[in-house]
Parts: sequence; structure tokens; C-alpha cells
Amino acid sequence: VNALITPPSSLNGPDAFMDIHSLWLKTQEIWDMLDQHPW
Repeated sequence: VNALITPPSSLNGPDAFMDIHSLWLKTQEIWDMLDQHPW
């Protein structure tokens, strides 16, 4: 399966959940980075 090509069927599968989960983890990392900044 090519990572760059996501068929519409994968949107309803566990791959979509993993994408959302990884995106959530990335946002958490961004928030952690923002919290560490001395604003």
C-alpha cells in the first residue's frame, strides 16, 4: 500500500483512526513545545 495514495475505502477503516491518532499525538507534541516557550 502506497502511503501517498489513500483510497476512499481506508477512510472508514482502522487506517483512518491511526491517521487521526497520529495527528492527535502531533498536536500534543506541538502544544508541549509551545508550553516550553518562555512567552
